[in-house]
Amino acid sequence: MDALADLHAAFWHKVDDGSLAWMPNSYPSIMSDGLFEGTAANYENFSNVFSDLLTPELRNAKQGYLEALPGIQSWINDGPRTVIHGDFRLDNLFFKTTGHTIEVACCDWQASVRGKGMHDVAYFLSGNIDIGLRREHEQTLIKRWLDALNSCGVTGYGYEQALEDYRKAILVLWSYVVNNGGLATEDQRDEDWVSAQVARHAAAMTDHECLSLLR
Repeated sequence: MDALADLHAAFWHKVDDGSLAWMPNSYPSIMSDGLFEGTAANYENFSNVFSDLLTPELRNAKQGYLEALPGIQSWINDGPRTVIHGDFRLDNLFFKTTGHTIEVACCDWQASVRGKGMHDVAYFLSGNIDIGLRREHEQTLIKRWLDALNSCGVTGYGYEQALEDYRKAILVLWSYVVNNGGLATEDQRDEDWVSAQVARHAAAMTDHECLSLLR
């Protein structure tokens, strides 16, 4: 959370001054178009393959989710805007310990876009840590991210807004999960990772009643 806050604070409200015009927006973009098309194409197969990990509501959400998805994608592009890493997960992180200090470095920036920083927070918390740990610590970690933003000079973004944005970001990221789950793989590690991501994100979708946001 501290490393994400450092990234997000450095570009908070600074991505639209022309210096980062080369970096795509979260929406509309080739990426958002691809996610929509992939979700439409993969949802039924995804629901069948991972039926044991999904609630009936999630298995049957295709039509309502697709109807709402462009609006959801547009929301993640709204302010406050910053640089989104886009694939902030443990496979892409490196840790260095010096005394009592832990430094974090991140690789794989090919999915970077401009949009809401909460995208990265929700991606990491909902898909990359065990469900029990996420449930126990997510509010504390969101507050830690906010506190770190504030210590870097970011103002005007409070906890209640962050929690609402967290729910919406989980909903946006469901399209990533559907696309990843719809990809065939012969690699056991990839298969295990995708299954874990589906289970964790499905739990977050249910815990936070994200489908209710479609209404």
